[in-house]
Amino acid sequence: MKTRDKVVTVPDAIHMDDETFIKHLVKRHAADIDGGVAKHPHIVSAWVDPYRAYHERMHALEVGEHYDHVHI
Repeated sequence: MKTRDKVVTVPDAIHMDDETFIKHLVKRHAADIDGGVAKHPHIVSAWVDPYRAYHERMHALEVGEHYDHVHI
């Protein structure tokens, strides 16, 4: 995993409700998702499950902008 000076721990995404998960994406993964959630809030509910799958895969592969936090 890439590291920075400070790695933040956040709850496991599986324990986040949809609203909290979307806030997490916007705060921690905006570059990974090209701001998709923020740009298209009207489709958020339809895309929660695909975003969850993408998020899980990004962390599993240790790629993208996730390196400033870990899920516990």
